[in-house]
Amino acid sequence: MEGRNMKASEAMRLGAMLSGQAFGLLEASDGRTCAMGALRKAVGLPVRGMSKLERWSTQARLKRQFPILAMTPEAFCPGCRLQVFEGVVLVDLIVHLNNDDRWSRERIADLVQKYEERAAAVSRPTESDNCPSTEELVAAL
Repeated sequence: MEGRNMKASEAMRLGAMLSGQAFGLLEASDGRTCAMGALRKAVGLPVRGMSKLERWSTQARLKRQFPILAMTPEAFCPGCRLQVFEGVVLVDLIVHLNNDDRWSRERIADLVQKYEERAAAVSRPTESDNCPSTEELVAAL
């Protein structure tokens, strides 16, 4: 992954390779992690022994590092088809899929990757956008 930033889905898969899966907490006493705990471990953030304020602070840092986590997911949970309510972001869905629907961290990472790919496709300019090339911009100066 040299030369680019790690994606949230990649970090989650990497962290998942380090231990078994936990449910209901970032990291169990035996080192198992939930999906978000795996992601945190992979990027070097603490997963245990934090105050509530520290947990919120690291969550905000993750959303800055991985903006996809703050994205609004589809209208229904892909696991149990529960309706996703206003204000819910992808990180909330990840927690739900891990703890309530008991998806594997790898399966959750696959879903996150689909959101990353969609976001990249939307933000990628196309020829139909009529964006000038670098040469055209330099020539205009």
